[in-house]
Amino acid sequence: MTGESTRSSVEARGVSKAFGGVAALDAVDFEVRWSEVHALVGENGAGKTTLCNILAGIYRADAGQVIVDGAERDFRSPAHAGAGGLGVVPPDVGRGGPGAGSPRSRCGSTTC
Repeated sequence: MTGESTRSSVEARGVSKAFGGVAALDAVDFEVRWSEVHALVGENGAGKTTLCNILAGIYRADAGQVIVDGAERDFRSPAHAGAGGLGVVPPDVGRGGPGAGSPRSRCGSTTC
């Protein structure tokens, strides 16, 4: 395969983040290619939300790189990340979310 389907669209390379001296992420690598779908799964406190928040510009990594479409990026806000094509869709925790008895989740104003 060639083209966009084999090229990484978003990468985290060696991303680390600590809060008050406690490591939330330690040299994490994560890669998503065009047309792929991924799920971040892990126990509470595993760093899933922290990684998403770094990719979305909510937090800044203490170390490592965020690469979007082959270019290193340093998002300084959610608006900056959004302008670069990245954002986070949080779980619908107010309604129980998927797996908690909710028959469906909502994406913006569209039912998925």
